[in-house]
Amino acid sequence: MQNQVQEKGCWLTPDDLLKVQALLSDQALALAAGITLVADRNVQVWALNNWLSQQRLWGIWRGNDLIGLISAFPFNEKQTELGYLLRQNEWHKGIMGRAVADFLKANPDDHWFARVEPQNVASQRILVKCGFQQIAKSATWLEYQR
Repeated sequence: MQNQVQEKGCWLTPDDLLKVQALLSDQALALAAGITLVADRNVQVWALNNWLSQQRLWGIWRGNDLIGLISAFPFNEKQTELGYLLRQNEWHKGIMGRAVADFLKANPDDHWFARVEPQNVASQRILVKCGFQQIAKSATWLEYQR
């Protein structure tokens, strides 16, 4: 049996910038999560540092390896938008479901909001398992809140 290292989560800081950039350099992964980074490297660094210094990104770590992110951004005056992404080679292992549940326990804001694409059934399941309810549906998005 292989010795597996359990994933852990925590708020990321500006010290994690290079690891976040490396994770987001997978453009297909970033786009699938709804993240579009500008091409200008200086602006990209500024934006990521801003997010990191404001504790908007929660890292999902396996040892020293950043394998995923959970984001928390103000959506409106009452809600915070939850987003997440995980390296594709880590999909379908239950990692993100555990990470989102742990994140919500560590950050017990009662007013969470999330959007997922209709074809992203795995993310929909994660949200429902974590107590979210679907509140709206369009051709491009399903909206959930908790």
